[in-house]
Amino acid sequence: MALLLNVDITSRILKGADFVNGLAIELITISSGILTLTITFTRDIFKGNVQKARHLLSASWLSLFLSILCGIWAMMGLSGSLINTTLVPKIDESVFDSARLPAMLQILTFLLGILLAIVYGFKGISTMKEAPPPNSQT
Repeated sequence: MALLLNVDITSRILKGADFVNGLAIELITISSGILTLTITFTRDIFKGNVQKARHLLSASWLSLFLSILCGIWAMMGLSGSLINTTLVPKIDESVFDSARLPAMLQILTFLLGILLAIVYGFKGISTMKEAPPPNSQT
């Protein structure tokens, strides 16, 4: 009976970890998509009059970037917790050595790419000029 209860708890923990991982993946995907779309179509949406929304847009981009960072951090924490060699002593930690460097490089290059997209967006909105009011005489 105790073994059956232990298996049930383990499967529930693993299922919960799957849900947390899935949520982190979804939020990273949505954040990246919104970030990309807003940077790409800012000029079209605001028709050059982006100054009024500049601070809001900047705060949104930074928030989405932080969301991506936290999602990656959560997934890394889950991975480290689930692959804890002290819980499963038969697993040798060196099994993961070949993936550690490429995984770190993937994360760093992804974050650099997102950060560069944000910088590009900031430069784009800072070079836009305030559009004149619609009824003004030029």
